[in-house]
Amino acid sequence: MTLVRFQYITKDRDRHGNLRFYFRRPGRPKIRLRGLPGSEEFLAAYKAALAESQGVKSEKSFEWLCNRYYKSTRFGSLDDSTQRRKQTVLNEICNMVGDSGRLGLAPFASLKKVHVRKLRDMKADTPEAANFRLKQISALFNWAIKNDLTTVNSAEKLEKLGGGSEGFYTWTEDDVETFEACWPVGSKPRLAMSVMLYLGVRRSDAVLIGKKHESKDGLSVTFGQFKGRKKGVKVLTLPILPPLRAILDASALGRETWLETAFGKPHSSKGFGNTFKDWCVEAGLPQCSCHGLRKIGAVRAAEAGASEHELMAMFGWDDAKMARVYTRKAAQKKLAASGAAKLSQIIVPPSVPPKKEDSEINELEGGWCPGAELNHRHRDFQSRALPTELPGRQARDRKAARKARGVIEARSGPVQNACDRNTCDRYLR
Repeated sequence: MTLVRFQYITKDRDRHGNLRFYFRRPGRPKIRLRGLPGSEEFLAAYKAALAESQGVKSEKSFEWLCNRYYKSTRFGSLDDSTQRRKQTVLNEICNMVGDSGRLGLAPFASLKKVHVRKLRDMKADTPEAANFRLKQISALFNWAIKNDLTTVNSAEKLEKLGGGSEGFYTWTEDDVETFEACWPVGSKPRLAMSVMLYLGVRRSDAVLIGKKHESKDGLSVTFGQFKGRKKGVKVLTLPILPPLRAILDASALGRETWLETAFGKPHSSKGFGNTFKDWCVEAGLPQCSCHGLRKIGAVRAAEAGASEHELMAMFGWDDAKMARVYTRKAAQKKLAASGAAKLSQIIVPPSVPPKKEDSEINELEGGWCPGAELNHRHRDFQSRALPTELPGRQARDRKAARKARGVIEARSGPVQNACDRNTCDRYLR
């Protein structure tokens, strides 16, 4: 058996205990090596990393373009969390190994739509991640076009994958009532929820707002929005609604900010998010989070008739695209209710069959049997029968009556009066 020694290999374990291998040559950044040592995937990644470290020309490569992008003013103006997310996605693409080695070493000009589509479809099981990867590639090439590094955006006009979710779970009115029932007025969880619900601010702003931001009359707050601060501070002035004012007056507020830790210090954005999530779980709402409160606030405002520009002013959006999402949903809900109301006004006559009229003819058709002696349901049939229905019967009856009278007269003498005649007729019946 032949033993192979790999140079410049380091290893560590991630937070889940999985072993990871890297190629790290002194003076150069480390490169992640996928697969287990000895596997084809590992060998291909190792050869590509070794070739790169030995001076293979990498100028104009995809990785070179990414590094230029990371050092740009545009990238530096983004929030730290946004930078990390973008860099993670692009570095993952650079470290992929294909038939010709690491993708990061390939010329970025050779990246065509078919390649970008393939990169997107590799995340087809998670549509949101696939669309986010597509978005970052498009942003990279848009920056390259503006800086005269290329003229083509290979990710432009590529369709996004469907089936993704709508992002963070949006609180419902029932969720709000459940949370309020668990955390009464005066508690810190109720204060935190009310600040985000009635002001519509992000958690990064909720942890910074305090007494110093209130107006003299206590009816509004003015503060600089945390998001996008590197591009320029955006100042927002928001009204303090009566429900929030009542909760603020009934709660123990911090000295610097309304919301403080148990040690009297302002919360960090991430720490506060984790703490609020614990409060939601304790209230029986594990699906809820901070950002979902901001979304239900936008839903309430849109359904109350707020315009797109009003929503932009309330929630600090620079683009009407996000506001349009809520106004469209609110408009659809109102139009559906209006259409249903108009439909309910249309009177549709009930489909009921006409009642069958009772008549002598119907009675005869329904239950008459030949022969008066057998017709128990219509004993008086002969007295009520229509003359036109039985003309032959009447003639035969008259002839039989005359013959019977002749027989009676022959036996007992002539019929004396009409009474005897009627008696004779009844006898014949």
